[in-house]
Amino acid sequence: MDLPRSHRPSSGNPFGGVTVRPATAADAAACAATMPDVLPDRWRKGDNCRSLVAVDTVTATVVGHCRGIDSTIHPRARNLVLRVLAGPGAHRARRELLDGQISVSDRPLHLKVTGEDEGLLRDLADRGAVTIQLMPPWTRQVGPALRAWSAEHQLRGERRRAPAPHAASVIVAAADVDPQSLLELDAEHYAAQHATWSPCAGRPELLEALADAHDPHSCRSWDRGLSLAMVSHGTPIAAALVFGAGADEAAPEVCLLSRPYCGRSAWRAKLALLAEHIAQLPDGARFCLDSHVGMREEHSMIAGIPGLTDPDEGWTAVVAVPVPGAAAPRPLTPLPSHLIPDAAAWARLDSGNGASCTGQDLTTGDEGHPPPDELPDRAPQ
Repeated sequence: MDLPRSHRPSSGNPFGGVTVRPATAADAAACAATMPDVLPDRWRKGDNCRSLVAVDTVTATVVGHCRGIDSTIHPRARNLVLRVLAGPGAHRARRELLDGQISVSDRPLHLKVTGEDEGLLRDLADRGAVTIQLMPPWTRQVGPALRAWSAEHQLRGERRRAPAPHAASVIVAAADVDPQSLLELDAEHYAAQHATWSPCAGRPELLEALADAHDPHSCRSWDRGLSLAMVSHGTPIAAALVFGAGADEAAPEVCLLSRPYCGRSAWRAKLALLAEHIAQLPDGARFCLDSHVGMREEHSMIAGIPGLTDPDEGWTAVVAVPVPGAAAPRPLTPLPSHLIPDAAAWARLDSGNGASCTGQDLTTGDEGHPPPDELPDRAPQ
C-alpha cells in the first residue's frame, strides 16, 4: 500500500511540509533524546509491524512517529502508537501519520485517548473512528468509607484466611497456589471478559501471551506478598493479583479474576478478595481497579466501591479507526452513546457512537498485564 502524498509548505509558516515514510535505524538513533520509542519499520519479523515517521521537509528533522502493531492476543486488531512533538506543524504531522498508518494497515487500528487529546479526537472523528469501550477513573485511596466497605465484604471465620486450601472457598496467598492453575484462571477469565466485544485468540496463544505475568522472575509479574486467591477444594476459583506494587510513582493495579467471569457467586468471591486486600493496606494507600462501561455487570459492581480520588477525571476511551482498504471490512460496533456519561462526553466523537459505522470489527483489550507491544498501557499512546 502506498503512503499518502506529503503536504507542501504553506506561505508564512516556519514549519514546512510533512513527508511520511517508513522509519529507519538512523531515525531511531536521531530521535533517542526526543522520542526514544521510535523503532525501524518492520522491526520485528512475523507481525507485519509498521513504523512510520513524519519529517519536516524544510528542516529534514523527524517531528513525529507512529507504529502499528498486530496483536497476537486480539488478532483482528492493530494497536496504534502515535507521538508528535509540540510545534506549529503538530496537527499536520499527526494527520499525516494517521493517514499513513491507515494506508499500510490491513486491519482496524485502535488506541487509547483521554479528553485532553482534543486535536487527536477531532482527527480521529474525521476518519470515521468510534469509541468501542470506555474505562472510568480507576484510582482509589484507602479511607474511612473504603474501610467500612472492606469490613462489610470480607469473609468471616476460618474461610477468611486459611493456611491451606483444606475447605471450600477459602482465601489463601496467591503465592501458595499452583502457578499453572493461576495462569489458566487468568487466561480463562480474560477470554470471557472480552468475548462479547473483543474476542481473543485461541487458548494456546493466550496462555503464552500471559505467561510472563505469572513468571516469578519477571519484573512484570504480580506481587507475591500482596496477591490473594480463593480456592475451592484445592482449585483456584478467583484471585486478586496485584501488579506494579514496587513502582515508584504509579499506584499498583489490582486485577480481579474469577471462574466463571460473571454471576453473583463470582462477584461475591472477587469482592471478598478485594476487601481482604484493602484490609492489609495502610490508610492513605492508593490502588487502581479497572472496569469497562460496556461490560454492564462489571461496571456496576466496581462503580459501587467507594474511595475514588477523582470521580470525574481520568476517563479513558478505546477508539477504533476503520481501515477501508482491508480485505474483509465489517461494521464497527461503537459503544452506545447513552452509556457514555457527560463527564466523558468527548468520547462520543461528535455522535459517531450512535450507530454502526462503515469499517471493520475491532478487537481490543487493556487489562493490566499484557505483554509489551501487544496491548498499549492504559495511559494514552
